Amino acid sequence: MARDLFISEAAEQAGVHPNTLKRYEERGLVHARRDFRGWRRFPPAEVTRLRDLLDRRTEPQVEGAR
Repeated sequence: MARDLFISEAAEQAGVHPNTLKRYEERGLVHARRDFRGWRRFPPAEVTRLRDLLDRRTEPQVEGAR
């Protein structure tokens, strides 16, 4: 079982800045757990989901597709 990632690790894997990841969490786009110190810990599945969302956002659009 993979361990939860610190925000810097999750941001690096997702290809975004840690502050961007914080904003995404504030807006409810990603979900993080908090450890006993209150630090964000991101499950690997959540980072994968975010990467998929970001990849879809940057895919070229097919002209005429609806």
